[in-house]
Amino acid sequence: LSRSLKRLALAAGCMLVLAGLVAAGDVRAQGSGGPVASRIQAFQADGYGRLIITFEKDVPSFEVSASTGVLVISFGEPAGPDVTEAFEMIGNYVTAARRDPDGRAIRMALAQPVSVNTMKAGEKLFVDLLPEGWVGMPPGLPQEVVAELARRAEEAEDRRREQELLEKFRNSTPVDVRITSLPTFTRFV
Repeated sequence: LSRSLKRLALAAGCMLVLAGLVAAGDVRAQGSGGPVASRIQAFQADGYGRLIITFEKDVPSFEVSASTGVLVISFGEPAGPDVTEAFEMIGNYVTAARRDPDGRAIRMALAQPVSVNTMKAGEKLFVDLLPEGWVGMPPGLPQEVVAELARRAEEAEDRRREQELLEKFRNSTPVDVRITSLPTFTRFV
């Protein structure tokens, strides 16, 4: 009976230690911030393919490379969106796509040789797949994105001006004012 109790106590102790290690791992994983939320859209327009990756906040650091039929979009932190449905929308340019298990890259098998043009706009990353015979300037940002960026810039400028006026007010010297009231007028001196 004594030996059985010792084994039971040893097993219980091991279970507590194991539970503590698992809990510590969970806390460490939660504290790391986790992946950046993102989603991807894809479409074909005017002779090129476009991917639009929208992030929860600003676009994280990224790098794009295309070589030997593979397009790789790498991120500085886990931020890659799920690409299972997006590549079907640009079948003329991409035949298969996957996200790396750690979420730090998206890899796409290209159906044809392309040159890649990227543009950042706020929390959106635009990746254009231009076919081999593309002539002229790469496509620009959609008008609604440009209008939204202009609106944000105006709001930021308004906030800057308000802050500047507030600072001037805080740093101004006080003024002594005397008020005199008579039945027909009031005078401020």
